[in-house]
Amino acid sequence: METLLTWGNLPRIAESVLRARKAGEGEVVVTTMLPTEEDQVSDTLALSGSDEMLRDFLKATEHRVNFRKPRFQLQTERRCDFMENRAAVIRFDGEVAPCYRFLHEGYEAGPVIGQEIKAVSFGNIMERAIQEIWSGRRYQEFRFPVSNWLFPSCPDCPFRIGCSFLNDTIADCWGNEPSCAN
Repeated sequence: METLLTWGNLPRIAESVLRARKAGEGEVVVTTMLPTEEDQVSDTLALSGSDEMLRDFLKATEHRVNFRKPRFQLQTERRCDFMENRAAVIRFDGEVAPCYRFLHEGYEAGPVIGQEIKAVSFGNIMERAIQEIWSGRRYQEFRFPVSNWLFPSCPDCPFRIGCSFLNDTIADCWGNEPSCAN
């Protein structure tokens, strides 16, 4: 089971998880919302900077499910579950994206600045085998820096204010295209 955690559903989330467990679900992945509009920022737990609000949820579900909770603090050294698990996302039309963030065009509101998200595809499974797409040069060149955290940590950068690289995900100041920095 994967569920989205927001301020709005926090009071009911433990009950939902326990109900899923009774139905036979053994693993729960709790994700946080990447706000796509400014008015969603206030409902996003990830931008609160603390995971203390999860205390009751964790207590209620403890020892009942395998649980992976999100990290709520900004980190200089970040990791990507998609890269760590050698995973990709296949869109409804067959396009292969590296993660949910790059699945569609959109806007990601943030605590300091919003960012235009550009869709990324490394190929289409209706035209090429997934193994061929996965091992393609362009996808490998994308995965290497992300897997090794070789992209800038924008929240820590003294030049963040006024940086045009933060406007979208096309590229970052280290030359990565597309960029996972934000």
